[in-house]
Amino acid sequence: MALSIFPERINSIKAILDDMKTQMVEEENTIRTKDQTMAELALLIPPLKENLQEAMDKAISAISQWEEIKMIAALFCEGSEKARKIKEVFSGGIESLVRLATEFSGNSETTLSNINSEAVKHSSALAELIKEASVKVGDILDDLQNGVKDEYEENLN
Repeated sequence: MALSIFPERINSIKAILDDMKTQMVEEENTIRTKDQTMAELALLIPPLKENLQEAMDKAISAISQWEEIKMIAALFCEGSEKARKIKEVFSGGIESLVRLATEFSGNSETTLSNINSEAVKHSSALAELIKEASVKVGDILDDLQNGVKDEYEENLN
């Protein structure tokens, strides 16, 4: 009986060894597949590194451009603020000039009106003076004419 168990055990061990051999072949195939996959991945790594470097360069460039845009925007805001202040100053200056011009205009109208009034007064006074002077000149001429006439008549007689 002991011998009859021995072939069964041998068959059982043989089956176990066959299973182990199959598992080893499968493991070997898995390792080969993994090695092939690793080789394929190794071939993909350099282009991926290049793409990653290119993406990083573009990101750095974009960040640099963004910084420049922020600086330009800050300068634009500063310039806009200065322009607003200049506008306020000039607007205030223009308003002051308009007020002065209005005041001068009013003053000049008043002054011209006063000058015109004075000129009318003086021209009236001058006209009156000329009238009086011409009356006096007329009286003097009449007196002279009468004196010359009287003298002439006296010399004739």
